[in-house]
Amino acid sequence: MTEAKCTICGEPMPAGEEMFKFHGYSGPCPKQPIPCEKPSRVEVAYGLLWMEETADQRVHEARRLLLETMSKQNQERGINAAKGMNLCRRTGDRRTTTT
Repeated sequence: MTEAKCTICGEPMPAGEEMFKFHGYSGPCPKQPIPCEKPSRVEVAYGLLWMEETADQRVHEARRLLLETMSKQNQERGINAAKGMNLCRRTGDRRTTTT
């Protein structure tokens, strides 16, 4: 059986806490969080195309071409990055939300 590791810091989980994904039950993580990898421009481009709802076959073809070069993890990172960009779909410009 593989050793359970914290998904935040990467350190082994204490005995009895192997079922959890991260530290916290018996105390905070013993190390700093593992740094997240910044999405590449290709990943972000895929994410933006993934968000586009259109019948334009060029968009579908571009997305298909990008898919050939990407893993599921790359796709997910690109989609999450595009969702976080807060783009206005109709005009294509960046807008900040006001509450």
